[in-house]
Amino acid sequence: MTDQHFLLPPGTPPAGVNRGSAMAALAALLDRSVDQIAGAAADVRYYDREAIRAASDVWDNNLLPLFWAASTANAGKRERRALAALEWMAALGERRRRWMIEQAAIAGVGLEPLLPPARPDAPGRGYRGYVMTPVCRLTRQTVDDLVPDYDLATASVRCLRVERAGTRLTAFLQLVAPRTYAVGQSDAQPALLNVMLEGVTDAVFDDLSDVRGANLDPRVDGIAISVGTGSRLRAASGEYRLDDHSWHLSTAGRRAHAVTPRASDRMRPPTTRGLGADA
Repeated sequence: MTDQHFLLPPGTPPAGVNRGSAMAALAALLDRSVDQIAGAAADVRYYDREAIRAASDVWDNNLLPLFWAASTANAGKRERRALAALEWMAALGERRRRWMIEQAAIAGVGLEPLLPPARPDAPGRGYRGYVMTPVCRLTRQTVDDLVPDYDLATASVRCLRVERAGTRLTAFLQLVAPRTYAVGQSDAQPALLNVMLEGVTDAVFDDLSDVRGANLDPRVDGIAISVGTGSRLRAASGEYRLDDHSWHLSTAGRRAHAVTPRASDRMRPPTTRGLGADA
């Protein structure tokens, strides 16, 4: 497969590849990523840094599997490799899987039948074997899950960023969240709560001396966040991710440890050894 098979007009499968095949879907996703990046950077008035970052990030761990699949001349092997690459790509989480299906559909390729059934985001394990938190949608339940382990009333703001994403506004809020559970001296790094908001409609943050105390309030009509006595954010939807190396010691972490498979049971990346000169 040569470079002429990439960057084709939307909906055009690579030559010799069936439109409904895994290889066509994989190539279409690469083409769609390039289109997205170009569109996000086309007009400085609507520059979308996050769209560029997200589309680029897809290929951080998936470009090698793509060439591993595309570089074989054997059609059956190429399809098996492409399918393995797609399954690995979709295993990152619900957001990635949705992006893949949506972008493939825009390119005229039906991807969902090729993927395993969707699974909700769940805790995984890091290289040390400890459970790690997934990205969680901001809902009343997921916010309530934080309360036993973190004192949000005394949390402090480390970072706030509000920026344009095309015609919308997004926000990133990072809170230092004091733990309410005990950790060892070696686990003394602060716990960080990273909140990502989409469709921001209100952002008031005027008093830099008043950055302590946060309230996350998911509502039927969106997300409301207050900080200190006068700062606030409002958005249509949001997610959060805990950056806490000691989470496995928390109440929620201990529950997750009991039901989360060991690292050896999780999906492994495709084996990409043996890439020859064609790749």
